[in-house]
Amino acid sequence: MSNLGKISVYLLSHVKVMSVPALTYLGIAHFNTSLVPESCIVLSVYTLNKLNAISAFSTQASQPWGRRIFYHHPCNNPQQRTFSSLPLNVMTTGDGTSSLVYESIFNFTDIQENAVSKFERIDDAIMGGISLSSIRQLEGEDFARWSGVCRTDGGGFCGTRTMPFEEPLKVGANVDGFYILCRFTSDDEPQRRVWKMTTRTESSRGEQLYQAMFEIPPSEKDDEMEWMQITIPFDSFAQVRGPRLVEGAPSLNVTGGLYQIGVTLSKFQIGTNVTELPNFRAGYFELQIKEIGVYNKEVLSTEAETPLLETEVVKTLSLEEANKKRPILLKILSPVTNVLFSEKARRRQSANRILRKRGLSQWQIFKYAFQNRVERKGLAGAILESAKVAIQDSFRLLLGLTLRVLVFLPFVLTLRAIRLISGFLSKAKKTKQV
Repeated sequence: MSNLGKISVYLLSHVKVMSVPALTYLGIAHFNTSLVPESCIVLSVYTLNKLNAISAFSTQASQPWGRRIFYHHPCNNPQQRTFSSLPLNVMTTGDGTSSLVYESIFNFTDIQENAVSKFERIDDAIMGGISLSSIRQLEGEDFARWSGVCRTDGGGFCGTRTMPFEEPLKVGANVDGFYILCRFTSDDEPQRRVWKMTTRTESSRGEQLYQAMFEIPPSEKDDEMEWMQITIPFDSFAQVRGPRLVEGAPSLNVTGGLYQIGVTLSKFQIGTNVTELPNFRAGYFELQIKEIGVYNKEVLSTEAETPLLETEVVKTLSLEEANKKRPILLKILSPVTNVLFSEKARRRQSANRILRKRGLSQWQIFKYAFQNRVERKGLAGAILESAKVAIQDSFRLLLGLTLRVLVFLPFVLTLRAIRLISGFLSKAKKTKQV
């Protein structure tokens, strides 16, 4: 694990080995779940030792928005390595110098641009999971930190994506794919996660989109601070629905523009069937990102003057604007789904299961949670919070049972009746023919 983001945990009181969801359930609000690995022994107080990182990345990387041409010699820049998610046939000049041309779409080297504000969280909470991640930029740093805790309980992925673009992002006909300038700092096993780049070619925000898997090589042992320029060719993208390939779907066509870009960490590999990565490493992760953009392969000639991006400034919708554009049906159902699939409730349930496995009774769990609430909010606050949780859980249970009885059960019975009638009519028809 790199020096950045190492965690020191101090023994201050009664030691209890508990996971992050358990602590969240028990009401330790000041505990920052995005900073601690799942396997960490968590005590009542933690200290984050963040060491100042000295970046020796080339001055080209800190330039503002604009085209940059790199000549990739093995020893050109010891602080930066370039990788491709697929074998990359780079054209060369007459003297054999390889060239890739990059143009950033999102540049995190200038905190004043506030590029992180154009991104949103897209974790497995949308499908019942309890993973949690965020992208942020700290004062004085020339990169963004995408970090969190990925859990396999009910899900198994974390993601960050742009808010929908106001206008489709137009890329040049000479663009070959995306690139991401990043480094993985939380541990030395990035290969134990599935990394995906995502994009959309239409304004819909549904489950169906284009994805490509890419690899993040482990950092060199003698230089954990190096930046890696990873390219993801457009021809490696495939249309997916969730982690499954959409059979017979067209290849990625960017001529109409791009509507969204994102990055995902997952336990699911892209395939015809749902396929999990063997030996997937759940828990804490941190990927530091300097740039996300597009690239092309070209000989250094007049072609180098061809722009990669036709859109000069990428503007995204705000959260409020994006919500206004949602279909009416989703707007109507949203309050109900928020109650039924509350992320806080799922975290409490997950913590409850973990603590039960560790031998605590339901009464002991409630008692410990109540004691922590008393410490945080006092006796009156603890009583009010406990009552609020009990009322919310009861209402959720009642609403769920009502929907099952009045909606789902009649629907299932109707389907069964249709199948029985269809089968009866089919048999009667065959008997009549005989």
